[in-house]
Amino acid sequence: MPYIAHRTDDNKEQLLLEHLCETARIAADMAKIIRKNNLAYLCGLLHDVGKYSKEFQDRIKNNGSICDHSTAGAQVLEKINEPLGKLLGYIITGHHSGLLNGGGWGDTCNDKSLYARLKKEVPYYGDFSKEIGPDMYPSMNIMIKEIADTKPLDALDLGYCLSFLIRMLFSCLVDADYLDTERFMKNGTVKRGVECNFVNLEDKIVRYANSFVVDSFIKEKRKQIFEECLNKAQGKPGIYTLTVPTGGGKTISSMAFALRHINSNQQNYIRRVIYVIPFTSIIEQNAKVFSDIFGENLVLEHHSNFDFDDSNDNDINIKKLATENWDMPIIVTTNVQFFESIYGNKSSKLRKLHNIANSVIVFDEVQMLPTDYLLPCVKAMEELVHNYNCTIVLCSATQPELERFIPKKLSVERYAEI
Repeated sequence: MPYIAHRTDDNKEQLLLEHLCETARIAADMAKIIRKNNLAYLCGLLHDVGKYSKEFQDRIKNNGSICDHSTAGAQVLEKINEPLGKLLGYIITGHHSGLLNGGGWGDTCNDKSLYARLKKEVPYYGDFSKEIGPDMYPSMNIMIKEIADTKPLDALDLGYCLSFLIRMLFSCLVDADYLDTERFMKNGTVKRGVECNFVNLEDKIVRYANSFVVDSFIKEKRKQIFEECLNKAQGKPGIYTLTVPTGGGKTISSMAFALRHINSNQQNYIRRVIYVIPFTSIIEQNAKVFSDIFGENLVLEHHSNFDFDDSNDNDINIKKLATENWDMPIIVTTNVQFFESIYGNKSSKLRKLHNIANSVIVFDEVQMLPTDYLLPCVKAMEELVHNYNCTIVLCSATQPELERFIPKKLSVERYAEI
């Protein structure tokens, strides 16, 4: 009998093997940029093997009872390689409900932890081996190397480093799973993402800045700051500070830095700008400025106060979908939205995390980062720079002393300090 992953309202069926292979392919493609494509591929290939059970097939074909289909893949992984199974098990068991706590050996199958789920008795899913064999798995040596290549800044940070890796791979799997399911359920009619040429965007912002007549001391200083930002942007990915008094034009200058930095580091494949702001009032103002310069179709404004209307306009629909995974060239968002996309445990929050990798991330008014959560915020910045090819720009008129929390291995480049 054919094993089915999904069925549409008009009874069109997606074969389970097709869904597993396509999800694995998409997840691997997403993880290629962080050089973890084999790990992501294996997660995608095994994430839904629980659907091979008679109980799940009865559910999808005959509207039977709900059954657990997310645990099986983690149990298969643990049998392949116990340490790898316990690492990637978080990703597979949580791909619908969210990341679990690890728990401990004393947990029973009724506890809500990874250890509990690995012990849990689930409906028999052994028929998966009829369609998925060991010859389809990536090389174990290659996968172990992918894990080993994610190195902590300090030996004491190994746990944090691995937890961040789990979140990145979780994001790849969740996004790939949703996208393949969406493609099938909507017959491939949903359009996502937009084409973007960052060289053109840089030209636009330079023309915009040059359109102002320099007829005062303040405007002359703004021009100097803008030009220094363009000059410093040719440096390598890392952490930069931009310290400019209010009214000094740091919004335009920091965006110009980001675009020139992308174009000057094409070999590093930096692919988007994420502009992070503490206040929604400032977000609305800055997002409008960026939209006026670059075009509304390239700028995603994502925060709690923004409502997408019910228009059938294709650009609006693409942007609304992009709030799910940040597949846009320029993102303007809040501190809360950004850090929840790193430290949350729900699929809907973490789905966009893999698209934060290989980005220029500008923190405007960085002194407004919440002091109660300052250390985890800085820790996330460090990890994004060290292992995920991000550049961080800390903008403020009153620069906080974050450098004392940042390891010396990550040098902080100051520019445009007046």
